[in-house]
Amino acid sequence: MIVKFICAVVTRSLFLLLSLIGVWRVVWVKNNDLYWLLTILYLPLVVEMILTLKRKQLQDYKWFSPAIFLFLISIIPSLWILELHHQENKATDSRGSVSLLSSVCDNWILALHQILLILLVVGKWLLPIAGGVTRDELSQLLLHFIGTAADILEFTSETLLDV
Repeated sequence: MIVKFICAVVTRSLFLLLSLIGVWRVVWVKNNDLYWLLTILYLPLVVEMILTLKRKQLQDYKWFSPAIFLFLISIIPSLWILELHHQENKATDSRGSVSLLSSVCDNWILALHQILLILLVVGKWLLPIAGGVTRDELSQLLLHFIGTAADILEFTSETLLDV
């Protein structure tokens, strides 16, 4: 029981930490403190964590994880803003010389994407298993997530190269 509690708290804390890093990066890149308002998107995840921790069984749903869904809602706007900002700067950089800043921004975005995908798989593995899911089913599901994550990374990297 205590292991489930610790895993639930650690997973959601990692979700919040990565989302916070994403918002911090947006604020730093855009040089506008109003982007800290993106942290409002953390409230549903915090509420879900409190409600889940109050339940005695600490079990997740069989095929849907509210924590992962709410994590994606909290991180995707930051990634989207960073991608748009990078594309805007890339267009202005193409007229002149390619700057080191553009390369650093691209590395940050790629790192956030990779950490996001790894955290999705590790987070699903750390979250408590629903009652009806066997270890074999969970292993198959996680392998499916890893395959999907690899496809998303490949698509992202190929799309960025084509642009």
